[in-house]
Amino acid sequence: MFYERFKEKIKKYDLKEKKIYKYGINFRRKFIWFISGFNLLFVGLFFFYQNLKLKDNFQFLMSGFFIFVGGVFIYMMMEYKISIDIVNEKLKYKKMEIELKDIEKITLRRMVPTGGKNIEKCIDIITKEKKQYIIPLIMSKSVEFVAVLRKKYSKKFSME
Repeated sequence: MFYERFKEKIKKYDLKEKKIYKYGINFRRKFIWFISGFNLLFVGLFFFYQNLKLKDNFQFLMSGFFIFVGGVFIYMMMEYKISIDIVNEKLKYKKMEIELKDIEKITLRRMVPTGGKNIEKCIDIITKEKKQYIIPLIMSKSVEFVAVLRKKYSKKFSME
């Protein structure tokens, strides 16, 4: 039901022309990742402070682990950026740069993204070199993102 409404929103979306479209992570995930990361950093620093007094190796390892995981959460929150450059026909996602003129097929589908556990809305991109890129739609303005791909590459775009 939710997925069907999402597809209807894409079909009805009024797209404003831009040269570059930029997207970040949606607020709900950003808030969850920030709170989780901040709490883990705080616990890790607390263990580290206690370790200065007790000189316990286990607490030192635990503090390092919590500080590391908290830092990863905050890094993931800051790192998530997607941009579509219409003029140069490039899509930039994390460390990947996809040439949009070399795309063979773009599909909107519900699937479990790589490394994920839950079914999410994803964009599946297949290039002429048969490389597959899966982009989960956890960004803000996901309807606009899909509408841009649908409008600019309508012959290659499909929804399942």
